[in-house]
Amino acid sequence: MPAASMVNQAIVRGIASGLLDSALHHIAERAYGRESVLDEEAIRQGGLQGVAVGTRALTDAVTESAAELVELAAGLSDPAVRVRVRDIPIGGGYADQVAQEPNGSRT
Repeated sequence: MPAASMVNQAIVRGIASGLLDSALHHIAERAYGRESVLDEEAIRQGGLQGVAVGTRALTDAVTESAAELVELAAGLSDPAVRVRVRDIPIGGGYADQVAQEPNGSRT
C-alpha cells in the first residue's frame, strides 16, 4: 500500500484541480463586485472529476514504482549484474580492499 501522505496528496491535488475553474470564476466575479452564486452541482462534478484525476495520477505513480522495483529485484538476483565490492567507490584508499568469494575468487 502506498503511504497515506502519497494518497492524500494525489487525491487532494486532483480535487483542487477539478475545482479550479469554479474557484477562478468565483474570484473573478467577486473582483468585479458582482455576487457569485455557487453552482453546487458544478462543484460536486468538479470534485468527482478531481478524485478521478488524483486516482489516475496515483495509479501511474504506483505502477511506475512497481516496474522499477521489479527491475531492481531482477538485477539483485542476477549474478551477472551483481555489484562487486570493488565497483563501489569509497574514499580514503578503502576502494583497494576487495572481498573474496568462498572459492578464493575476487569480487
